[in-house]
Amino acid sequence: MKVTAMHSTGFLRTRRGAQKTEERLPGSPYKSGEYPQGVYAPGDGSVFVVGKLYTGKPGPDHGVVYRRTAHGEWSIEHILEERTFHTITGRGPKEIYIGAIGGVVHFDGDEYAMLDLPYPMVNGVWRDGNTIIAQAFDGSATFELADGEAAPSRRRVEPKRDPYSFDAGDTHYQVFERSVEVGERTLSKEEEKEMRDEIEMMKKGLDDGSLKVRRIKRD
Repeated sequence: MKVTAMHSTGFLRTRRGAQKTEERLPGSPYKSGEYPQGVYAPGDGSVFVVGKLYTGKPGPDHGVVYRRTAHGEWSIEHILEERTFHTITGRGPKEIYIGAIGGVVHFDGDEYAMLDLPYPMVNGVWRDGNTIIAQAFDGSATFELADGEAAPSRRRVEPKRDPYSFDAGDTHYQVFERSVEVGERTLSKEEEKEMRDEIEMMKKGLDDGSLKVRRIKRD
């Protein structure tokens, strides 16, 4: 299977009143592009962005955590191989949770630790009041998160539908990517299978309503 090769570049947009800025995320060490998927501002002036780094090789891509300090300095905080990151939430700078393929990553202000959960697609995390919820892609498993621990929950909650944005007071944060064509290449059998599996998973999500089409105005 031949596909158009694309290179994606990640950005953070900040809007405060009429003032708007855009910042380029730090470049991927793999030089194959990145795709930001979640943003969270914990209240200390810093901003966390999560997503995936394209490796440019067959197989799963890698999860990444970016951090911008209150002084505006960017860094790549954490990379987890073969487990991409999709969402992020928390209760401040010392209790942050990241939804990942295969579980949830907990950040306590010093270290990142993987919480493996008994469902491979628990990749959605969000805050419901003061409760942190983690939920499977298809809604079939739900957990409550606290102090770096996960407990099964029977709560029926509606997930936050736009993990790409976050509001902190009068400041609105949004992550997005810009892609350009960089040629054409032939997928390996492993890559083709991975792509077809992802397409089937997306079709299933659209059919059962667990996946919503999202449109963003990028002005």
